[in-house]
Amino acid sequence: MPIGVNLLPWRARQARRQRLRLGLIGLGSGLAGLMALIIVAISIDQRNAAARAHQADLEAQLAELAPAIATYRRLEQTRERLDARHSVMQQLGERRTHAPDALAQALAARPPAITLTRLQIRPKERVIEGHTRQPDALPRLIDALRAAPAFAGFRLQRLAHLPAERDRRRGFRLVLTGPSTPVVDDGR
Repeated sequence: MPIGVNLLPWRARQARRQRLRLGLIGLGSGLAGLMALIIVAISIDQRNAAARAHQADLEAQLAELAPAIATYRRLEQTRERLDARHSVMQQLGERRTHAPDALAQALAARPPAITLTRLQIRPKERVIEGHTRQPDALPRLIDALRAAPAFAGFRLQRLAHLPAERDRRRGFRLVLTGPSTPVVDDGR
């Protein structure tokens, strides 16, 4: 049997109403979504405008402070250079007093049987040359130098015996090496 077509008018009206209701619901939801989108877009735009205004204020303040910032940076560089120069001056002052102290301590450490002919003082090295008639005087000199503050941290690198002189004195050359001193760049 063939399926027949329902020609009753109330069913057609009901179907039209449902389609109209569904269309109105879809249109209302679309309008509500569009309104929500517009409201969100307006609030985001207002926030962006406020952020741009705040950024413009900060840039204006930064432009006003730019000369002061440049002056501050120049003063910081000058202070750093002066600090470096000050530390170099302190190191030079220490070296200036260190050499006479080392000389005085080397002379004080010297046993009477030893004659010193040369004392060379460098930041990393001390060279002592001299003559002795007694072979046991040299170890006493080395022990006394190790106890002297100006020679603290230095170790014996080389001991060379120089040829004996006419009067039977034996020559020696002590090379003591020590810790390195830091080099400071004064920015010149």
